Amino acid sequence: MNINYFNDQIDLNYQMRMILIDWIISIHSKLNFKLKTLFQTVHIIDLYLSKIKISRTHYQLLGVACFLISCKENEVYFPKLQEFVHLADDSFSVDDLKKMEKNVMKVLDFDILQPTSDEFYCILSKFFEFNEKQHFFGEYFLFSSLVDFYILKYNYSTIGIACIYIVMKFFGLKQYKNIYSSKHITGGVKPKEIKNCAKDLCFFVKELSKSSLKSIHEKYSLKEFGFVANLCQ
Repeated sequence: MNINYFNDQIDLNYQMRMILIDWIISIHSKLNFKLKTLFQTVHIIDLYLSKIKISRTHYQLLGVACFLISCKENEVYFPKLQEFVHLADDSFSVDDLKKMEKNVMKVLDFDILQPTSDEFYCILSKFFEFNEKQHFFGEYFLFSSLVDFYILKYNYSTIGIACIYIVMKFFGLKQYKNIYSSKHITGGVKPKEIKNCAKDLCFFVKELSKSSLKSIHEKYSLKEFGFVANLCQ
């Protein structure tokens, strides 16, 4: 995937991506879908835009189409097409949605499956036996990584591992060195890259908390997620 695709997108910018992903996160939270559904949605959006130029008038339509595709892949039950259209305030038709879905799959040649950062994170969270608060704290950074376009310079495994590293450092877990001491865990990702990714994530989360994009902060400020967003204040 071309991570510099915005250089070729004449009608789009980074801020528009942040707004779209923040909106998709809010919809995903309301529907209480799987993590994989959300992370794969963002992956498909970025993958498509790295290949095709689109206008800003079709940007939300693309986001909903990719969300629909990911739902079909990961969810047992999901809204009907008309309900997906309603989610976007009826700014396009069901036929528009069908055409965009078809176009996305054609452009990507149906090759949409990819291990995403949430999978690496969840596996390692269980491996290191994080308690509930620790797990949600790392998830907060994981979700934030979706909004940050610049974090795409790191691969998904590095992002997942970096979130584990942040949890361990924040909560003072001494086994954090085990993260990069075993190739079975890191897949060969260098310690410096893990630390750099963790620093970038921490900086972005700090800046995101000051922005008007509130869906992630609001989600992880809830009791059911241990109020972990408040720990970053």
